[in-house]
Amino acid sequence: VVADKVDTSNLPQGTVVTPADKVTGTPDNPVVEVTVTYPDGTTDTIEVPVKQKDSATNEPTVKPDEA
Repeated sequence: VVADKVDTSNLPQGTVVTPADKVTGTPDNPVVEVTVTYPDGTTDTIEVPVKQKDSATNEPTVKPDEA
């Protein structure tokens, strides 16, 4: 879940972060729109890059009983 990966430790107390439900952008540059609502009621919507694991280093494996 995207919301679980959002780091809010540097934001003012009372700030609410609401990520979109889906990833957009391109396959080479995936992003998630995140709406930040500050304690004073102002908001910003930003595009946050999605970090993906390199598929070359994460080869799938099959358990012997599934072959």
